[in-house]
Amino acid sequence: MKLIKNFSLVFVSIALSLMMIEIILFFFYPQPKNGSWRVQNEDGVYINKDSGKSKHEFIGKKEKISLTYKFGKFNNRVIFDDFYSDREEKILVLGDSNVFGWLLEDKDTFIGKLQKFYENFYFVNSAAGGFSDSDTYLFLSRYCSKIQPKYILYFIDIDRSIRKKSIYINEQNQFVINKNKKNKVKEFLNDKTFFYFLLENFHIMQLVKSLYVNLSNEAYIDYVVKEDPNLKKIRKKINSITDNKTDEERNKLKKLKENIKIKEDFNLIKKLYKNIYKEVKNCNSKIIFVDLGWYNKTYNTDLYNLVVENFNTMFDTKNEIIFISLYQQMRVKKKIGESYKLEEGHPNEKGNEIIYQLLREKIRFYLK
Repeated sequence: MKLIKNFSLVFVSIALSLMMIEIILFFFYPQPKNGSWRVQNEDGVYINKDSGKSKHEFIGKKEKISLTYKFGKFNNRVIFDDFYSDREEKILVLGDSNVFGWLLEDKDTFIGKLQKFYENFYFVNSAAGGFSDSDTYLFLSRYCSKIQPKYILYFIDIDRSIRKKSIYINEQNQFVINKNKKNKVKEFLNDKTFFYFLLENFHIMQLVKSLYVNLSNEAYIDYVVKEDPNLKKIRKKINSITDNKTDEERNKLKKLKENIKIKEDFNLIKKLYKNIYKEVKNCNSKIIFVDLGWYNKTYNTDLYNLVVENFNTMFDTKNEIIFISLYQQMRVKKKIGESYKLEEGHPNEKGNEIIYQLLREKIRFYLK
């Protein structure tokens, strides 16, 4: 009896403590109550889940946003309650969070606007936050035949695959995609409904989640820097070469290394895009590559600019490749003094309206 009494006392104490922390967070340090809508598939790619809903919130200095996304069987964001899903011809949309429609209602996203304009098609928006070109290739290779789209609207993302070292040439001179390792914690929690209820309704759960994400990321970076033997060798080699050089010589050497690196990365991207195109052909679909042109060239990496400027040359069948860049028109459309971004950085409703206006006319010629 005493044991039960003590256990009850501990339980009540913990519950009261958690309640007090929740109240303090609510008034003094509110957390955006976000659910989780990403799952890892067999290839380790973080895709959208294939059913249900998820809450997404943002608390900024000026903007406070709260909305709920819905998800469908093609690991897609469901827009307008899938009203257009009975259309016979599908357009598969692939890209990152800008294409997903981050923190925007369906009607305010450029994909939602395109759907209403091209109402004879069903836009399957399988874009996902953080998607790289290598992620998109893996998505296509696994799901394209299942979705069977007539067209694929593919928004390019050059840098992530290189930055994450997702693609490389192995010792046998073979092109390899380095797949993500499975996150065991996330895999365990994916089907735990009660956990996601707590996540979307309690500030304390969001705080714990944020701490876990930040600590795990820091730990990984720290591990790579300390333990990666290749990194140590490269650093040692660079230092030994540059120690006895003048500033001018060092700068020339640095520029030479950068040029060599860009050429190597360009060839990697070229191989990846050839594989993407091959996968699309196997799926009997037509692909439209799109550069949103959202950022200035000075903001983009040299690699990104090089790929955009030479996009069609990367393919053997140059005349068959459809590539649309919105860069020049975007510079004209964006007015000085206007804000086209949400407080947290993604394109806002005005930004999506510009993308929609430019893209609507560009793709009209190809959708037949």
